[in-house]
Amino acid sequence: MTTNSPTEVLLRVIDLRVSFFTDEGEVRAVDGVSFEIRRGETLALVGESGCGKSVTALALTRLVPSPPGQYRGGQVLLDGEDVLTMSKQRLREIRGARISYIFQEPATSLNPVFRVGFQIKEALQLHRPELATDDEVVRLLELVGIPDAAQRARAYPHQLSGGQQQRVMIAMALACHPALLVADEPTTALDVTIQKQILELLRDLKQKLQMSILLITHNLGIVGDLADRVAVMYAGRIVEHGPARTLLTRPLHPYTQALLKSIPRLGAQRERLVSIPGVVPNPARLTTGCKFHPRCPLVQPACSAEPEPSLEERDGRAVRCPYVMP
Repeated sequence: MTTNSPTEVLLRVIDLRVSFFTDEGEVRAVDGVSFEIRRGETLALVGESGCGKSVTALALTRLVPSPPGQYRGGQVLLDGEDVLTMSKQRLREIRGARISYIFQEPATSLNPVFRVGFQIKEALQLHRPELATDDEVVRLLELVGIPDAAQRARAYPHQLSGGQQQRVMIAMALACHPALLVADEPTTALDVTIQKQILELLRDLKQKLQMSILLITHNLGIVGDLADRVAVMYAGRIVEHGPARTLLTRPLHPYTQALLKSIPRLGAQRERLVSIPGVVPNPARLTTGCKFHPRCPLVQPACSAEPEPSLEERDGRAVRCPYVMP
């Protein structure tokens, strides 16, 4: 990965490995993932469902339950301190305070029996008790663009729309001024108009609060206006990474190219949408060689016979494929 000064890099993930053990054997959900996030930047981690994005995100604060998950190796360095060796007390201090999460499906993430204002205040009481007031709750709801915030703070989750629920989740995540916001599929189950509003809100809050964002998504179509860099993940590994604009306009790995081709485009005259043939491989039954080769249009005989190529950086780009290099 790119070498930066210690003060510039907020989070550095080095060769992270997380496995689950099942009746079928070891499932390598995260298999040697490395990336870094600089202060004030947005990194988008992109890939199909099942490729290991959410497990990677949860592992940043050791939220993957063990068992059944096992941390098999690597480091997660937050300001140089390894999360994987932290005590439980230290983990409680950084969860929500230094690294905060917006989880998928706000309707299931919010507790249905408590008012949303109480749930936001609960986060403040844990990490910033001096600010655990009704006025601060209202200020946070106003910050994320909820109208009539004082009244909405007294509402239960089911009384809010999907977009308002997601804004409440964002307010809760920002309550303790985190250095890193992990947004795991923040626009899932929202219509396109609300998706656009949520993404614009995240971009504005990033600039206003000077925080970093890890955006987890399967949709390359939403990252162009928000991400500074993009890492593409497949079968537990990063197969390509680079600056967002360069990667989106000139993708190198066949998987990245296929993801971009599958995005519907306005005005395109097509009878059928472009799709990627096959499915994401079973992580308990991974074969030798490149994990994408059964679905790859550029497959060569060596792709299935030789060990998977390493991810090497050249001119700010990196791709795990010897046949398409910068």
